[in-house]
Parts: sequence; C-alpha cells; structure tokens
Amino acid sequence: MTYSVVARDPDEDLIGVAVASRFIAVGAVVPWVRYGVGAIATQSFANYTFGPEGLDLLSNHSAQETLKILLDKDPQRETRQVGVIDREGRVASYTGKECFDYAGSIEGKNFTVQGNILTGREVLESMAKEMESDLPFMDRLIHALKAGESAGGDSRGKQSAAILVAGKKLEFEESSGIIMDIRVDDHPDPVHELERISKVWKAIYWDNARLKLEDRRGDIKAAISRLGYRSLMKWARAHGLEHNITKLEIGSLTLDALLYESELVIPIKKPGIRKS
Repeated sequence: MTYSVVARDPDEDLIGVAVASRFIAVGAVVPWVRYGVGAIATQSFANYTFGPEGLDLLSNHSAQETLKILLDKDPQRETRQVGVIDREGRVASYTGKECFDYAGSIEGKNFTVQGNILTGREVLESMAKEMESDLPFMDRLIHALKAGESAGGDSRGKQSAAILVAGKKLEFEESSGIIMDIRVDDHPDPVHELERISKVWKAIYWDNARLKLEDRRGDIKAAISRLGYRSLMKWARAHGLEHNITKLEIGSLTLDALLYESELVIPIKKPGIRKS
C-alpha cells in the first residue's frame, strides 16, 4: 500500500524519509527521523512502535542491528516492511513474506527504497535511480517519489504523501532536529501537492540566492495575474514571503514557488474576492 525512501546526505548533513501511499495520512505512520541518530520507515501492516523504539536503538546500534532487534521481538514480523538508515549512512531493509505483492526493497549508498502493493519492481528501480542523482537532498527525495509514481506506484491508486527531514539545529527546530515536516493527508495528486508545498517551504526557510526583479518582471506579472493577485507583494504576504522581496530583488526559491503555483492555477481565493 506504500512506497518510501529512507536516506542520508553526508555533504548537506541531512537525513530523512519521503513516502507516498493509497492510504490516508501516511505521514502520521511511516516516517521517523532524528538528527544525528538515523531514520526509519515502518509500513505494510505497520508496527508503530518501530519508529520511536527504533530511533532509540539507533543511538547505540547500527541499522542492521536495530532492525534485527525490532523484528526478533515482533510475532507479526512477516506482515511488516521496514527501511532503516543510521548516522553513518548504513542501511537495512526488510520485507515480510506476508506483505502483498509486489513487495520488496533496493538498498543503495546512503539510501534504501521499499514498497508493497506496487505495480512492480520497476517502481523501486526508478526510485533508486533518482536517489543516485546529484539533486539537492530534499529535491531528490521528492523526485524519487515522483519517479516511483511515474513507474506505476501503489497499484491501488494514490491518496497521501509526506516528507520528514532532520538537519543541524536551527532556531525553529525541535530537539529531534526536524527542519522539514510536510504532510499531504488526502489529495487526488498527493506527490505533486507535496512538491508544491515543499517549494513554498523552501522559499520561506531555505531561500538564499537573489535575483533581479527587472530580469523576470514579465514572468512575475503573468504569474500574479493568473493567480488573481493585484501585486507581487500581496501574493508574498499571503504566503509569508514578504521578507524575501525588495524593490530590486526576489529570492530565487520565492520566484520558483510563485511560478510553480501559477502553473497549477490554484488561486487561494477567487480573483473577484481580492482587494487592493
């Protein structure tokens, strides 16, 4: 019913899980991450305790040792599917014999992808290939979900998706180091909605590069008009992005978020309701 990727990027010092499923609110069940410790995806007939207990175990054990300890004490282990990565990037995965076809996993360098009730192994192969790309870590996780979906994804359809990433402690982080926690609980196109929200998130928290407004004024004007806003600043304020815009410059990720939203043509409100 689910496919996921558990991964680490030593260069960006990030670790995370991305998941998609034909199951409501998959982000509340599958992904578990703790900075400096590791990450876990627990799925199929998910054993919820594998998340918190597994992270505690990863504080003192490798991914393989952690997985063995969790499974050894679970009498229903053959219904479980699990992906684990530790702080060193070592991975371990497990697919019980009673998981519904197609079910399996592929382990790679600093990542493991796993899924059950898939259309076929090509879903995992496509995800693994994407995880070997040189995209930024957060983009790579979402692109892996997109690749899995394009290859067939969950054989029952699609409903929810989530991404959970931990990194170095920042002022808005929790003690677990979580820096990105985005969930699409019920949506006809959850993976692409997850990508859209992630672009807005990065535009707010991850936007460092600046572009000259004048160089993209035509694109900006067209996007704003399409979304029904009277000005760029009104769109920015609606998204909490006004601090990323000056009279001369706009954050590059802020521009990406604007253009992506305009491509979807999903105004927050109908244009006629907007006020100057």
